[in-house]
Amino acid sequence: MLLRLLHPVAPFITEAIWQKLNEVSPARGPGDEPAERLLATAQWPMADARAIHPAAEKDFALLADLIRKIRNARTEHNVLPSRKVAVRVEAAAAEAATIARNVDLMKSQANLSEVTFSTEAEAPPADSAAVAAGGVKLYVLDIIDRPAEIARLAKQAETLRRGIASIEGKLSNAGFLAKAPAELVARERQRLASLNSDLSAVEAALRSLQG
Repeated sequence: MLLRLLHPVAPFITEAIWQKLNEVSPARGPGDEPAERLLATAQWPMADARAIHPAAEKDFALLADLIRKIRNARTEHNVLPSRKVAVRVEAAAAEAATIARNVDLMKSQANLSEVTFSTEAEAPPADSAAVAAGGVKLYVLDIIDRPAEIARLAKQAETLRRGIASIEGKLSNAGFLAKAPAELVARERQRLASLNSDLSAVEAALRSLQG
């Protein structure tokens, strides 16, 4: 399959490898069928529906977003790459379970020393940077310059409000609702719910820092 995918961008080397494979393992098709004589005329790989896992893709997107935002927080607050930091996660049971199953991955990719969990909203820890993704609120502990963090969160809140206003404008437009495919409308509503959730988390973090 890899040779078939690479053939359009590296035709000569992939064809040479294909011919060598034909010599040593000619029956390598599905059900041990003979492989095509030429890679150039071989069938293009077909997607296997059994390999598509929407739940896993959703979990991966959440983890990738959190890791990216933790890394961004480290950079924004000038945390040395070698320094390990601890985080506290506030999330519903399902999202907390996803993170717990992949906690070693998060520790390695964001250079974390400890990950603790809470399913209840608690007072934000002092001097901690807040990030939000997919309804999850996460605090990167003991890295914050408070005035700078208030400014960062205020800017993030404004960006979220602009995104919310844009989507609300679409969804209140009768022409858009009439012409757009149902899948697109559903996706926009899902984005709106996610942005509203993120905005609530950011505003809560702002209130705690300003209070």
